[in-house]
Amino acid sequence: MTEFRREEGAFRNALAKHASEAPALAALNRSARRRREVAVITAAVASVVVGAFLVVPALVGGQDSPDPSVAESTTVVDESEWKWIGLHAVEVRAPARWDFGREVVRPDCIDPDDPNDPWAEGVPTAPYVTVTPVQRASPMIGCTAPRPGNPDPAFGDLPLPLWQPHVRLDVAVPDASQLPDRVDGQWTHQGWRLSRRTYDDVQISVLTSPDAADIAEQVFDSARTVETNHVGCQTSSPFTAGFPQPDGDPVPPAVDVQSIAVCDYSRISGAEWLQGSWRMTGQQAQDLAAAIVASPAGQGPDEPQNCSPDMFGDSAVVLRFFDADDSLLADAYVYTQWCFGNGIVTSSGSHMLTAKNCPPIFSRPEVTWWGGQAQVMRVCRQ
Repeated sequence: MTEFRREEGAFRNALAKHASEAPALAALNRSARRRREVAVITAAVASVVVGAFLVVPALVGGQDSPDPSVAESTTVVDESEWKWIGLHAVEVRAPARWDFGREVVRPDCIDPDDPNDPWAEGVPTAPYVTVTPVQRASPMIGCTAPRPGNPDPAFGDLPLPLWQPHVRLDVAVPDASQLPDRVDGQWTHQGWRLSRRTYDDVQISVLTSPDAADIAEQVFDSARTVETNHVGCQTSSPFTAGFPQPDGDPVPPAVDVQSIAVCDYSRISGAEWLQGSWRMTGQQAQDLAAAIVASPAGQGPDEPQNCSPDMFGDSAVVLRFFDADDSLLADAYVYTQWCFGNGIVTSSGSHMLTAKNCPPIFSRPEVTWWGGQAQVMRVCRQ
């Protein structure tokens, strides 16, 4: 069963279970700090991937805090025990052995006493790191109220039996008075320790378990701001309008490619920043380069009659091709989110999305295809 089918099944099961309950949506305030404001965007798309109403949370820019860039030259870490994770221009160190995982969309819907609860599917079962993307959707459905005996609301809605240690990055909310799970601070519950701190426009959360060391200060002390992140992605976005074409050389022959940086950018107005990335290496990178060059010229799959002509989707991806010396060879832009303009655009022209050149881009959870037209889903999300 694909991730898409699991999500759709979970939504439908929960909808049937809670159909009599009214949707409960948190109201978020807006801030006009520099270019970091994120506006709520509602797009009416005729051919929707998931046959259900979705609401995209409004995430807004961060609050001022001490500049974390100082830590870039003062923090010393053991490469074998730590790795970088990042959101926007902020990066922090996290335990290398903690894999990347996506948190469940509606933890308040989970019944911890029901082993077959579809909402619990996908909950991480080991310590993890995660980055919350701007455009992630949440189903408009009412779920159970907080249960008696729950810990401080700062810990969120996930039931205690399902907790796992984690390092999490979110776009900061400047006024979190109505969002207790987004407030900076420190809390404890039955030996669990939660710490949150905001750097620039990114909020860092660290949860540690009773039987492990509290690593929060080590994570916070490592915070740094960068223009190019740890996998080679630029933290500022090239996608400010339309469907731009990259400069420079075209996609190189597969034999010249050693690795590819996969860089996911939000296109939501005011939040055009890097929101996810990973590094593809070896044979997988060479196979993707070969698949792009071999794919048909042009755009698509497209259905322009189904979308507004002045919108371009909520995200786009940059592919950065590197050789064995880690020198940049070329960039390509990947468009998969709208009814038109879809394809892989290089400096020498455009290629259609295919079952060989699209799924590898979204094969790791750091960069996920959240939604779009059904014909794109058929080739990109397999």
